[in-house]
Amino acid sequence: MTALSPEIQLDHIARRRGLILVAPAALWTVVFFLLPTLSILWQSLYEIEGGKVGEAMSIANYRRFAEPALCCTNLLIAGRPLSPDRLIPRPL
Repeated sequence: MTALSPEIQLDHIARRRGLILVAPAALWTVVFFLLPTLSILWQSLYEIEGGKVGEAMSIANYRRFAEPALCCTNLLIAGRPLSPDRLIPRPL
């Protein structure tokens, strides 16, 4: 095994120090942002049957949300509904 030059050793120490400083922020981000977001997305895939959460998983909830009747016509811009085909305000 060859000895590393002092410059390379200092570079390794600085790199480790940087990782040590970033690790707590990365851990907080994962624990308090990424995991809850993934949990919500996972739970949103469950089907609702008769007001209760069923065991089957599907993307039907997202399909229903993206239908033009829900997605476009219920959105308002300056008090005017959007047209479902072009997402532009319809004349009053």
